[in-house]
Amino acid sequence: MGRFTSLKTRRVWSVFLGATLLAGSVVAPAAAADFTYNCAPGEADTGTVTLNLIDLGISGSELDGTDSELDFGYEFTVTRYDPAQPGWTGPQLCSYTYRWEWDVNEPNVIFDMNPFPINRRVVIEDVPRKSRVHFSLFANERDTFDEDDWADFNPAPGGSPRVELDIFVEEGKARTMIGAAQGTYDVGLGALKRVQGDGRIGADHDHFRAYVDFIADVQITPLMTMIPVDPNVVNPNLGALLQFGNICKDYADKAVQMSAEAQNLGCGFQFPVWSTDYNHHYNWCMHGANIGQVDPANIQRASDLSKCTAEKAAQPKPNLAVCAIYATQAVVMAGEAQGLGCGFGGPRWVPDYNAHFAWCMAGAPAPALVSEAAARGAELAGCAAAKGN
Repeated sequence: MGRFTSLKTRRVWSVFLGATLLAGSVVAPAAAADFTYNCAPGEADTGTVTLNLIDLGISGSELDGTDSELDFGYEFTVTRYDPAQPGWTGPQLCSYTYRWEWDVNEPNVIFDMNPFPINRRVVIEDVPRKSRVHFSLFANERDTFDEDDWADFNPAPGGSPRVELDIFVEEGKARTMIGAAQGTYDVGLGALKRVQGDGRIGADHDHFRAYVDFIADVQITPLMTMIPVDPNVVNPNLGALLQFGNICKDYADKAVQMSAEAQNLGCGFQFPVWSTDYNHHYNWCMHGANIGQVDPANIQRASDLSKCTAEKAAQPKPNLAVCAIYATQAVVMAGEAQGLGCGFGGPRWVPDYNAHFAWCMAGAPAPALVSEAAARGAELAGCAAAKGN
């Protein structure tokens, strides 16, 4: 069984945090920002899995104008997994549970859903390539009667109120519990994802609607290229091979860095030129005569990235709070339309928060947001009138 060899923390918060390690019990120091763990140190073919926890959203019905005390936490388990063997799950490699108390300062103006920044990143290093990482996110609020109200993060009625997230390291895919139920991978690695509950859980317990915004990602650690050498024979190509390896390492480093920047900017560049997989670029460079094309390739990549950066800088910056409100109201109206049986279709009436939020964040101008919201409201009002409501 694997164990963690380090827990690194930065930017101290004055809250109590309890941690339970697979091999025993540990009380971790108060911390924020990055929580870094080592899962299987010593294995050669590994990667790093990150989960950036951005915002926690709480239903306005749960807020009463006073500060709230929350318990928020996560669990993760790493197990052996081989995509070539469907249905097989191997032994557990490591696991961890972490939770903390959080005093939430409630806003003066309360909306239907109210965001509170989490700003914590879980970093699991030395994760074997052939493995699956399962995260479980949970929260509860202690009310004036010293009883816990559970946060419901599940968009489907019934079932567990937690966010359940699976990350498949070698495949570079991820899915929530909804994606698992639908047989789809509904989480884009490196992209913002929101999971929001509908307030209907299977357990007989006080609960409230909530959401979590997060970004999950996987980076595979490049393998060292080993060159077999017979000590009794001088290999005339050894110097060239080592030189090529250094050139290709530098090329791959730069290609991955620029690809990651392009992904963060939302440039929309496509694989394979803009892959963030180090091994992909390194192996391409070492193949055949491709090493002669590394400089032109990175020069072109840098030029394209520079153009994208300039174009993005010239665009008006989307407002996170505005887009959150716009997307929330769009989903609320879509739900009302479904309840009335209006039969609306098209992007305007998709009950998907992430779709509306992404459209807004892609740079939709303010007049377009106002126009779209007004058109949606007018169509909903017309349907309600026709239905006699």
